[in-house]
Amino acid sequence: TMLRNARRRVCTAGGGGSASDRFWAWTTQQRPSWRESPTEAAVAFCVFGVTGSTSVALVRPALKRTIGLEGSMREGPWSYRITSLVAVSPIYAT
Repeated sequence: TMLRNARRRVCTAGGGGSASDRFWAWTTQQRPSWRESPTEAAVAFCVFGVTGSTSVALVRPALKRTIGLEGSMREGPWSYRITSLVAVSPIYAT
């Protein structure tokens, strides 16, 4: 409800603004904490889950093709574990 009202205010405010202006106004508005809003929590968890899964899905074949390193976090080898963490972190942060 709070989020819906905020969206409505942003969409109707300054009706003559461009689509990019309205988008940035909506994006940068004050949002409820994920601890207060189950919707915000669900969105945050889904975004982090998809981002993490995607970064791992990109790094795993890249390690195999570039340096021939195969493995898993569970079964190793340690070189795979360390290299995977070092490679996934910057991709995840991007």
